[in-house]
Amino acid sequence: MSKSRLGRLRGNKKTYKGNGVFNGVWLFTNGIFERLKKEVKMDLVFDWVGDLEFPPKEFDGLRVVNTRKFKELTCDKWAAYKILEEYMPKTFWIGPSTSLRVNRENLFDKISTENIVLKPYNGLRGKGIFIGSKEKFKEFKPEKEDTKFILQEFVDTSNGIPGITPGKHDLRVVVINGEVVWCHARVPAPGTFLANAAQGGNLTEVDYEVVPESVKNIVRIISKKFYDEFDNPVFSIVQYPLWILIAT
Repeated sequence: MSKSRLGRLRGNKKTYKGNGVFNGVWLFTNGIFERLKKEVKMDLVFDWVGDLEFPPKEFDGLRVVNTRKFKELTCDKWAAYKILEEYMPKTFWIGPSTSLRVNRENLFDKISTENIVLKPYNGLRGKGIFIGSKEKFKEFKPEKEDTKFILQEFVDTSNGIPGITPGKHDLRVVVINGEVVWCHARVPAPGTFLANAAQGGNLTEVDYEVVPESVKNIVRIISKKFYDEFDNPVFSIVQYPLWILIAT
């Protein structure tokens, strides 16, 4: 695109040819998307895709708002634990679920909670997760035998957060440019532990002013750590992965 033309475009990894060139994109202008059936060279990509198929492993000159290094971290819960161990429940690398079945007693002895959490180290949307008692784990069957897992202590949130939610929950905070811009609580469906929207969880927006100061302190520490190391990352997983591209 020429330097006099600015726009928001939508592309996908299948059309990316390398060196910042996409073979066809959608241009959003005047409230509608217009298909451009030609090669377009991009100066900057805002990447919202939740997998590692983009951006390329080897830098090819394309500037991407989410660095690959940061995306690799968000797609690897074990790597995230090694960086944020102080703020996460005790976690162990398991690998294939067969490893846990063979070494179950030794591993379970290291978990102080009666309930355990077993999840794919690179999973999304709450899929393939087991949360329950050590005894009930005997009934767990992974969807894929080659899935690699991490094992975690269970964090009981059933007492809720005063003024926010009375029972089991996840609390999520969105930070942009070092400032909190959104906060919400997710509550699992009755009879379950999974609060993911994809698993039936209910989301409620929360006024960040009422969030406990202990949580705010953690947010400040982790936000600074990420922004210093990963060059102001922006990351979100959406139902239909897309990229927003900016050309000049």
